Amino acid sequence: MKNLILILFTPFILFSQDNFPINGVRETNQIIYAFINADIYTDYNSIINNATLVIKEDKILKIGNDIKIPQGSKIIDLQGYKICPSFIDIYTDYGQDANSVKIELSSWNPALKSEFNAINNYIINKEKATHFINNGFGLVNSLRKDGIIRGTSALVFLSYDKPHQNILLDKASLCFSFDKGTSSHPYPKSLMGSIAILRQTYYDLDWYQRQNGTFNNSLKSLNEAKYLPKIFEVNDCQSIFRSQKIAKEFQEKFIIRTNGDEYQRVNEIKNMKLPLIVPINFPKLKISNNPY
Repeated sequence: MKNLILILFTPFILFSQDNFPINGVRETNQIIYAFINADIYTDYNSIINNATLVIKEDKILKIGNDIKIPQGSKIIDLQGYKICPSFIDIYTDYGQDANSVKIELSSWNPALKSEFNAINNYIINKEKATHFINNGFGLVNSLRKDGIIRGTSALVFLSYDKPHQNILLDKASLCFSFDKGTSSHPYPKSLMGSIAILRQTYYDLDWYQRQNGTFNNSLKSLNEAKYLPKIFEVNDCQSIFRSQKIAKEFQEKFIIRTNGDEYQRVNEIKNMKLPLIVPINFPKLKISNNPY
């Protein structure tokens, strides 16, 4: 078996100019690296055998065979290695410190956090970043897992650079659940109440879009984020169907983050043709040694 190297392929990302002041001498890394004789995956099923990868600073310059290596490059022979794109975890709370910022919301119910943007609460966590990197991850979707409407997530790199240098998308998805989270408001108290408040919010949004005489920051924020992909976290397989009734009622498309028990109704869920984020942290089976 060949050895494996994971690398984040982002040739389109250029951090060519720093908009933050530098106190002292600016450090730059102008070294060009050329990794030769490697089998390189450019996506999950496309591979270039015995190829060359050329990198300068934080961008990929060239990938392929018969590439002219720039003069002065540092050449690293990876004969016997495979280079693959890094993993991406699309549902994490990486970089979100629940105690770092007091979030001021204008919604009547604190479980509706439409104005919250994860990018405004993002901080680098070197310990967690190292754990991700050591397991082959280079990019994560960071969100605050709190509330029925959780606001927007941010797609961030797992480097140790300054936070503003880690941002790929400042608003990557709009997040939902049936869990009221840390809200101290007495409503909702049940799953039925969570469904009702979410449906009512969609009806309020429809009203807000059709009028121009009233301003509501919570509904305005929700309206602006409606174009984003929508991730809906559920706590059990039955709630997958509950979320889809809401999606059908309001012509929405949810990406479902499951709880790991979706296999219990796998045939029905398969027929729905939903995009699922499925946890791979499977529970251990408790099998008794008792023959009876």
